[in-house]
Amino acid sequence: MKNIHILRNQVLTSNNFKKLSLLVLSAAVVTGGFFASEAQAGLSPDADLKTFTICTTDALGLTDVIFNPPTSFGAELPISGSCQGIAVEANDSGATVEVLINTQIWALTDLSTYTVEIDDVIVVTVTAEDTVAVQTYRVTVVADTTSPVITLLGDATVTITEGGSYADAGATALDDVDGDITANIDTVNPVDVNTSATYTVTYNVSDSSGNPAVEVTRTVIVEAVVVTTTTTTTDSPRSGSRRDTTAPVISDVKVVAGVTTAVISWETDESSIYWILYGVSDSYGDEVKNSSYVKSHSVTLRNLLPETTYHFQIKSKDKSGNEGSDTDRTFTTLKITPTPTPTPTPTPTSDIEGCTDSGAVNYNPDATINDGSCEYEVEGCMDSDALNYNSDATVDDGSCEYSTGEGENGGTITVKDTSQPQTQRTLLASIGGIITLGTDSFAIGLIVIIVLLGGGYGIYELIRRKKIKTSK
Repeated sequence: MKNIHILRNQVLTSNNFKKLSLLVLSAAVVTGGFFASEAQAGLSPDADLKTFTICTTDALGLTDVIFNPPTSFGAELPISGSCQGIAVEANDSGATVEVLINTQIWALTDLSTYTVEIDDVIVVTVTAEDTVAVQTYRVTVVADTTSPVITLLGDATVTITEGGSYADAGATALDDVDGDITANIDTVNPVDVNTSATYTVTYNVSDSSGNPAVEVTRTVIVEAVVVTTTTTTTDSPRSGSRRDTTAPVISDVKVVAGVTTAVISWETDESSIYWILYGVSDSYGDEVKNSSYVKSHSVTLRNLLPETTYHFQIKSKDKSGNEGSDTDRTFTTLKITPTPTPTPTPTPTSDIEGCTDSGAVNYNPDATINDGSCEYEVEGCMDSDALNYNSDATVDDGSCEYSTGEGENGGTITVKDTSQPQTQRTLLASIGGIITLGTDSFAIGLIVIIVLLGGGYGIYELIRRKKIKTSK
């Protein structure tokens, strides 16, 4: 019987469990009970677990969690993604607990921080204090592929009368991993109590692993109103029923006109569709329709002309086919109000310094501040070789005078030229020396001097008028 302990600290494979089953069967036959020959007096034979939790799931509640081949090879625990923490505790404090995760032994103190992943295999072996009784628990972690289940509350088919009220009873949803996910149900409720028809309310939900539940539906029937009347004759009274033959009554017609649009609203005493005829005369010409059965109506007419009077007439039809019409009405669109042009804000300009005197040669018409830089024309002799050269002159006025030597009698001859360019003013002659001609000198005769200057000839004429004035 000692051979039974060979499997205590090993991963239990199917072959090992076959051997274990044979050993256990042999022990039962020989002793008439489980491990009776191995029992130690006074030691507990309890090999059960008190606690076995994986993440937030009580693994002891899983089907076939006890590893007991061939009837059970352990349980499966579906999870969504991953979760954290494993907790184990033996029922008897004297028992020994060993935990293997994917064939690796884990210390019990490290299990609380372990991250449980899909495909993990968790094996917990409990050896009783008497070292004879051994219990093994095995859980395989698998991906959650089970869809949640939706349960309809209330009747699957509901019938109400048109114009009545309807409150949906809703549904619940449970998932094997996520638990109660009723709050996540997506309900689509298209029921219109004012329109007779058959409607389908749908309920859908998915768990955190994305597994969708089978859609659950409810049928809601909104029935049209049937008018019941009593008919009396002179012969005998009788009662019967007939469908509605009364046309919708149109009331509370309102118009809000704009420049190119108009909003028309009104009420009918029963659900009805409508169409509006409109135009610039009571012959109309244009039409707007709506096929929804309602009691409160509103329509916007567009692309109208400004400052124009329009005619319109409202027509309605109920679900029984009864048609009603309103009288011809009118409205006038508004006048176009021109948008005022905003006054541009002048852009501030910076002051410009310069000469502000228009008489100056450097006058600046854009200048706003006179900086004292104005310059003016100055007339005078601009030839620096002349006796009366004016360095401030800006315009040569032909007043230059020259003195270049002595005459025959030892005097000085001065010549002033007021008509020729400066380059033609200096003349060379041999009259007993160098002479300069001028209009203020005393002439001694007519002398014609031809001088080649600047590529041409200059001709100067001296006329004898007075006695030569000499200066000793």
